[in-house]
Amino acid sequence: MSNNGESLIEDLVSNPSLFFNEGRSYHLLQAYFKGLPLDTLIPLLQSEQKDIQKTAVWIISELGNKACSLISYVVPLVNNELPYLRYYALECILLCAEGRNVSYFKHIFKAIEDEEDYIRIFAMQLFSNASDNQIGNLIHSMADEKAINIVSYRLGIEKLLHYSKLNHNEILDMLNSIEPGTQKVGAMIAKKRYHTDSDLLNYALSSNNSDVSEFSRMELEILKE
Repeated sequence: MSNNGESLIEDLVSNPSLFFNEGRSYHLLQAYFKGLPLDTLIPLLQSEQKDIQKTAVWIISELGNKACSLISYVVPLVNNELPYLRYYALECILLCAEGRNVSYFKHIFKAIEDEEDYIRIFAMQLFSNASDNQIGNLIHSMADEKAINIVSYRLGIEKLLHYSKLNHNEILDMLNSIEPGTQKVGAMIAKKRYHTDSDLLNYALSSNNSDVSEFSRMELEILKE
């Protein structure tokens, strides 16, 4: 089996399940780092074979901002029925949703309500690492939305943008809100304030909102390392 980029793609297309299961995606990734044209990933992303798509989106997530020119081809995967594809598509979007691509950041916000719990938690983690520009653009795009859940989130997200100005009780009120969306954003703020007010994230750990408690547990593990 050759490790030449074109040959690897041929192997992937001819037997995608075997290629993916054998972990050969790593070798194809190295071929892209060595200069294999990125546009060869486009037909792989658009394939009807899930293992081909899984390989392609994972490679793009590893290439990071080197592959941002392909972001418009990745975005459709956020609606795919396969959680694996949604997961890595979201990671790609966070890395590339800046500048002219910043509007794509809205897909990470939407994923906070994904049907899969681990996708929701992952989206919360990504959202909590968003830049001010990404959050500001999202707030602007939500301005005309009237749905209750959107309004609830928007008020919380506006506070996320200015989280350093909030006092302890304001964040505590978010965590105790009757609105699940506000609770989730409150947990993100608690994460950001961890090094100056660790009690907040520890408090969120006991939340009745399972997304908030699981997000807090995972973030505490990371922050305590």
